[in-house]
Amino acid sequence: MSDHESAAEAYRRKLAWRRTPEENMRLFVQLQQQAFDVLQASPEAMDHFIRRNHRKRRQSEVLRLLYKTLLASRRSKDLLDLENLPADET
Repeated sequence: MSDHESAAEAYRRKLAWRRTPEENMRLFVQLQQQAFDVLQASPEAMDHFIRRNHRKRRQSEVLRLLYKTLLASRRSKDLLDLENLPADET
């Protein structure tokens, strides 16, 4: 147990290390089911979850495409060099 860790945290960490992968998966499924039960109990909460999930997915898709574009531009010298653009154009 480290200085900043409470006895309860140390106990939970010890229990977590003792669990098998199968037990971890069962716990994960149980927690996911409980979380979705709570979301389904509140239409407002479910709506917020769906909007946030879609927004995050869109953001990750944009980042993925930008990353792929950047990699392609580094491979091909005839494309625009994104790293050397003036600050106002990035």
